Amino acid sequence: MPVLFFLITIAHPIPVVSDSALYRVDLTRLDAGRMALNEEVIDLVSDDYLYVLTRRFLWRLDPLSFKIIDRMLLPERFNYLAVRENDIILIATEEVFTVDKKNLSFKSGVGIEAGDYQPIIDPRDIPASKRSPWLYLKADLGDKSVLKIFNLSNGRLVKKITIPRCLACEYVPERQSLYILDILGKLAQYGLDLKKQSEIKLPCAGDGFKLWTNGFLIYNDQGVFGVNRNGRLIDFQPLAPHTLRTNSFFKCPEGIAQVDLFALRVRHLYPSPVDLMRLAEPENGFGLALLAGGKILFLDPDTSGVLPVAENPFLPPPAVMPVAGPDSLWYFQVGAFGSRDNAMKLFEEHRARSLPVLIDSLGVYRVKIGGFADKAVGFDVVQGLGLAGWFVYQPRIEFSAASEFTVSGQAYEWRDGIVRRKE
Repeated sequence: MPVLFFLITIAHPIPVVSDSALYRVDLTRLDAGRMALNEEVIDLVSDDYLYVLTRRFLWRLDPLSFKIIDRMLLPERFNYLAVRENDIILIATEEVFTVDKKNLSFKSGVGIEAGDYQPIIDPRDIPASKRSPWLYLKADLGDKSVLKIFNLSNGRLVKKITIPRCLACEYVPERQSLYILDILGKLAQYGLDLKKQSEIKLPCAGDGFKLWTNGFLIYNDQGVFGVNRNGRLIDFQPLAPHTLRTNSFFKCPEGIAQVDLFALRVRHLYPSPVDLMRLAEPENGFGLALLAGGKILFLDPDTSGVLPVAENPFLPPPAVMPVAGPDSLWYFQVGAFGSRDNAMKLFEEHRARSLPVLIDSLGVYRVKIGGFADKAVGFDVVQGLGLAGWFVYQPRIEFSAASEFTVSGQAYEWRDGIVRRKE
């Protein structure tokens, strides 16, 4: 089933991701251009660029033109993506890695206790005065959820708490508070230190919530409930039974209902297509629907009708991979060992193939392929050889050895420590 991620700015094209296809949606023209990434899209974050996580790559795209600015080959599957001021954070089941945002190269990695960890606080939302290398993660274990704070600079666990299973959570930067709705029907407020600050017992079951002017909106399969800060029910909009929903759009038997979240009343009722797969809501309150086959509809509030978003051929500008500065190169790290003997064994395996391999030793013996002044050349070599590891960007390593080798029919030479294509 298609999975949607929306990052909306009405004055600009809207990036819409459905499985492996990235759509550039223009709501002013009601058209969409499709860009295939040829892999399942796992996560997406909008920052200075559009960062897209797929199974094998981390992509950096221009948010307007969708031009590929850079990409990074990944050694394993990652489940989530987060962004800090200068770093990109990749979260796997047992590891968290930090990538340099400027050049998409490996910086550091820490091991963590195994679990399906999900970031619960966007690092960019933490006030600058309290900003630290802390990462807030959640993992669900049966009827419990574990919340953890990790220090990314040293890999240490700062704090861990166990709570009844979290059904929904939301961090509110203005209050520096994390709100959590649990399976016991309680809504709790936590500080950045994960200390509980308050808790209310809800008068209704809920599987989702949203902060409201006078308290909270509580969602369940019967509709939307308005609850004040003390947990008292003050309003209710029935929407039963609904099968799909966003914050204010609900797929009901009568159609797609749009609810005014201030008045808590249905504002529009749109016809519902029979092949509706997903509903989505831009931040500005407009609704989009994804149909089977990848078709997109715009829910028009002026007419309470649905308008097709035309799919037009879309070819983004060609990718231009970055080149290294005068004193630095890209290297591809294929192994890191505490034992020199183990590092030498891997080194000899690659050297026997005439590959440009070296050992960089700073406390740990790191076996690397390279260097590459042109990152595109590095990609071709690494992918052609089927290597797993990380690209790192670092000061140039002086090396006097020279060799020639062939990958996928292309000849390369390694001289003065730099790999170049042979014409």
